[in-house]
Amino acid sequence: MTSHNLPLFSHLASWSAWARAFAAIAAIAAVLWVVWLQPRAARRARQKGILAIARAGLARAKQIGEVFAQPGPLEISAVIYVIHQQTAIDGIVQALTNVRAHEIGSRDALPALSRLQDQLRSLVTSIEILETPIKDPRAVKRLLALDDAERRRYLSGLRPVLDENVRDRVATIQRDYAALARALSRSAAPGIIHREVPCK
Repeated sequence: MTSHNLPLFSHLASWSAWARAFAAIAAIAAVLWVVWLQPRAARRARQKGILAIARAGLARAKQIGEVFAQPGPLEISAVIYVIHQQTAIDGIVQALTNVRAHEIGSRDALPALSRLQDQLRSLVTSIEILETPIKDPRAVKRLLALDDAERRRYLSGLRPVLDENVRDRVATIQRDYAALARALSRSAAPGIIHREVPCK
């Protein structure tokens, strides 16, 4: 080998060293992505799912609140609508109950989620008085046998207590949802999980 070929080999050796260095950096970056970013992205996706379930509960609670915010006596159709929403809330509470603590990824979100579940259950309990006659076939017959004025009086008698309970529960559910959304957004990258939720 001649002396003028040596710079070529030293130049190739230099490129080879650079290539190995870049490969090592790429390998480190890949490991960091697998170990750090991928689980974080999966946690964010789980948090978004949890928040979507909670948002569905909030929407159902607001729909129930809108029924009780209407002036005048409750109609049978409104009672049936509320019972339908109650059934949906039962499913939402069950879905939130199935969330494992490690999926939340935020110590502040855990108590907020627990409070939200409790308030949704409390809302369901407060409107169960409407469902009781419907579960009993004899009570349904008696209720349907009433003329329109008697039926309105029966439902109107339930109204004052229900109005207050539902209004209080819905307001608390809104606050607890907002607290959950804030806690989850703090544990994720800014802007990923939620936009500011006003409390009413």
